[in-house]
Amino acid sequence: MRIDSEAYQCRSRCRRSGFTLTELAVVILIVAMLGAGLAPMYLRSVYRARRSEALFSLHAIHDYQAVNYATYGEYSNSFSALGFTLDGGRQRTDGAYQGPYYTYTLTRWDLGGVANANYRATATGDLDKDDSTLDVVVIENALTVLN
Repeated sequence: MRIDSEAYQCRSRCRRSGFTLTELAVVILIVAMLGAGLAPMYLRSVYRARRSEALFSLHAIHDYQAVNYATYGEYSNSFSALGFTLDGGRQRTDGAYQGPYYTYTLTRWDLGGVANANYRATATGDLDKDDSTLDVVVIENALTVLN
């Protein structure tokens, strides 16, 4: 009799020492629901951070263009002439500048009969890679940012 009571005590004690499969499934389900709710917010913050790269770079291009216009009396359409560089970026052979997330282009044109009196810098990037929609940010010599 004594052996049976020890075996019963061991069985009841062993059952209490761990989690049941149902408890583990509930915890996994709760964590998955929290993750599914937080993932879109996380991705949105990543996109905003990457977009801030474009806004910062376009404002830097504007500053470089203002110095170039004050020095030479015209806007430039060359990143190397402006001295513009980005960490992790490189000058492409077609004249565009490839940053980590965006491709930057410069164009200039005549305005009011004055040669090279206007410029446009464009940042184009595919941030989410899920669809064919591109994120495009444009800045012109009047420091107008167009989304």
